[in-house]
Amino acid sequence: MSTGACFNMRGNLCTVNSFDDRMKYKDSPYKPDNAEMLFISEQPVINHEKVEDIDNPDKYEWYEIGGEKYGRTMYCPKSNIRRTLTFAEFYQSSTVD
Repeated sequence: MSTGACFNMRGNLCTVNSFDDRMKYKDSPYKPDNAEMLFISEQPVINHEKVEDIDNPDKYEWYEIGGEKYGRTMYCPKSNIRRTLTFAEFYQSSTVD
């Protein structure tokens, strides 16, 4: 099993630099309701480069929020951090344009 703090579509851990498709937060075991999604949408988005130890699964569980190519962010329910995507998370399994 891969190490890292992101969950791919199969529910396996992967690193922030893997090109696996990410699990959407709405499909995670947390099953957020509308109030929680509103709370998340109001959180500031920080640059992923400012998150220390970003791939530490003891500190973070990263799930994708949003569905548009340019409107996606990553969210961690453990820390309530909402951050930008890494290069690999942005492109995932798609073709680099």
